Amino acid sequence: MPEEKVFPSFDDEDTSSNSSTIIVNDDLGANQESPNVKEENNDEMKLSAKMALLDFRCRVEDAILSNYLVYNKKKVIFSKEDIENQRDISLWGVPLLSSKGHEGTDVILMKFLKSKDYKVSEAFKALRKALRWRMKHHVDDILGENFSPEVENLWHANGKDKDGRPVCYQVLGNFKNKDLDREMWGSHEERQDLIRWRIQCLEKGIRLLDFKPGGHNSIVLVYDLRNSPGIAMKEIRWITKRMLRIIHDNYPGLIHKNIIINVPVWFSTLHALNLRVIQQRSKNKFIFVRPTRVTDTLLKCI
Repeated sequence: MPEEKVFPSFDDEDTSSNSSTIIVNDDLGANQESPNVKEENNDEMKLSAKMALLDFRCRVEDAILSNYLVYNKKKVIFSKEDIENQRDISLWGVPLLSSKGHEGTDVILMKFLKSKDYKVSEAFKALRKALRWRMKHHVDDILGENFSPEVENLWHANGKDKDGRPVCYQVLGNFKNKDLDREMWGSHEERQDLIRWRIQCLEKGIRLLDFKPGGHNSIVLVYDLRNSPGIAMKEIRWITKRMLRIIHDNYPGLIHKNIIINVPVWFSTLHALNLRVIQQRSKNKFIFVRPTRVTDTLLKCI
C-alpha cells in the first residue's frame, strides 16, 4: 500500500445504534405455523415487501437525482465532484439508480430492506450510512491496494457450495514466521491494516456475485484457524468485534454462513463473548468446527 495514503481509523466508527444487537445476516427466522397460516402470511409478506421495495426504490432515485443520497444538503461534507458523480453511484458494480434498468438494483435495495424488517425509512438511513462509510474509508479503491505477500496469500476463493454460492477461505492461522506474527498483531497500525485486508477479502468475494433476481446473492466464508496465534487473543477479539459491526452496518445479507474450522478451545471462549451481541436468529449462521469434524462438516455444508 502506498505510504503516502492515510486512511481514517476504524476506531472512530459511529456505534450509536438504536439497538445493541448486531444482526450479521438478515435471513429472518420464522416461527412454526400451520401450512395455511404460513401461506397466508407469506402472501401478505410478498405484497408488503413489493410495496416497500417500490417506496424504497423511488426514495433512493429521488435522493440521487436531488443530490442528497450521500451528500447532506445542510452540511457540506463532500466535494462538488462527488456530488456530480452521484447519478452514477453504485454498490459492487450495481447502479443504485433504478431508471438505469440494471436487474441487480432491486436485489441490492432488498438486502437493506430485509435487514431493517422492510422499514423503508430505516433502510434508507442504513444505505446512506453505508455509502458514507465506503467513501470515508475509500472502500471502492480497496481492491487495488497491496498488502504484504504473507497476508495476501491467506485469502482465496475456491468453488461454490451446493446451492451455487461462492466459497471464500481465510487461513488466519497460517503464520510460520513468529516475528511476522508478532508484528502483524502487535501494533495498532498493523491491526488497522489487517481490518482493511479483511474488508478487501470480503469485497473480492462479493464481486463474485452476479446479483440476479432469484439467485443466491450471498457468499460463504470459511475461516481456517489452524495454528492461530493464541498469544493475540485480545487483538483478535478487537478485530472480530469491529468486523462484526462493519458487516452489520455495511454488508447486509451478503454472508450466508460463517464456517470456522480447526477451532481451538481458546477461540471458542473468545467468540462466545462476541456472539452475545448477535441475535439468536443469526447465531445459526456461525458454525464452529473442531479439527476432527472438519471434513464431514465441509462436505455437508459445501
